[in-house]
Amino acid sequence: MKALSRALVVVSFWSLAAAAQDRPSGDEAFEKFGRIIRDATSNVERFEANGFRVETEVGKELGADLKPTGREMAFLEVTADGIFRVGVEKGRDGMSRGGGVALFHRTTGQPMLTVGDRDGDGRIDILELFVLDENGEVAMVVDDYEADGQPDVRVHYKEHYVEIWYVDRWYRVEKREDRRGIVVDGAFVELEQRNNRLVPRAIAP
Repeated sequence: MKALSRALVVVSFWSLAAAAQDRPSGDEAFEKFGRIIRDATSNVERFEANGFRVETEVGKELGADLKPTGREMAFLEVTADGIFRVGVEKGRDGMSRGGGVALFHRTTGQPMLTVGDRDGDGRIDILELFVLDENGEVAMVVDDYEADGQPDVRVHYKEHYVEIWYVDRWYRVEKREDRRGIVVDGAFVELEQRNNRLVPRAIAP
């Protein structure tokens, strides 16, 4: 479970958003995903100090096809009995060029909150809130890309759909053939991926 929860840190966000809509069901697919994440992890070191357990490792970044992109990042995780886990990462493009911190559920290992300095300017500029159910499993993920207080994306894991904030309201992402988009005033507006986020083509810079 620990390796699977870390997948949310290693894998490109939108590959997971797509998985929320298209993922196969069953234990076999879940175990295969776990093996992919474990194969992407190396250089593991562990030690204990003052009641805390510390682990560091290097992870390969995985793309939307769950294959290594050629980039790597370093992780540090701190755990102790009875508290949530804390993770620190550095080196991930689009999330932690200047560092990132994540909080994980103490028993399931699922992420609860991540923040990151994407461009290395010393300021937090992305925030992800993971809403967990009573069993400590992820039910929904809310992303605020600029950390400006306005969430931009909501991924509903149990219901398998995604919403994006556009102008002044939430729009549910629809899939038509091989295209993803939102319906604005009755018209289907296709989305494209820019900087690890989905943007309506009509407003893409």
